[in-house]
Amino acid sequence: MTVYTIRQIAEQFGLTLRALRFYEQRGLFRPHRSGSVSGSQARLYTDETRARIAEVVELRRLGFTVAEILKGRITRKQYADQLELVKEQRAELDEVIAILKARLSNSR
Repeated sequence: MTVYTIRQIAEQFGLTLRALRFYEQRGLFRPHRSGSVSGSQARLYTDETRARIAEVVELRRLGFTVAEILKGRITRKQYADQLELVKEQRAELDEVIAILKARLSNSR
């Protein structure tokens, strides 16, 4: 069994330590704890926990909220709704891009 530290996980997923602790506090995953000489408990992540973190990171990237992820399985309808939302956002961004291009071409 491979074990990862919080720093290793943060680096692998491009997250801050604070973000990992936040997700843990919200109950999205539970790392193992090990005692240390100073009395604090280090977070240790197994391959199973790492896979869960990968899933959480992907779902957040897709735009799902922590509350939606915490409820469990994302439904087909939720994916479809999210797809429509992203398409709308893309259309708005396309409009902004067109305006910016026009302003750039007029400001020469």
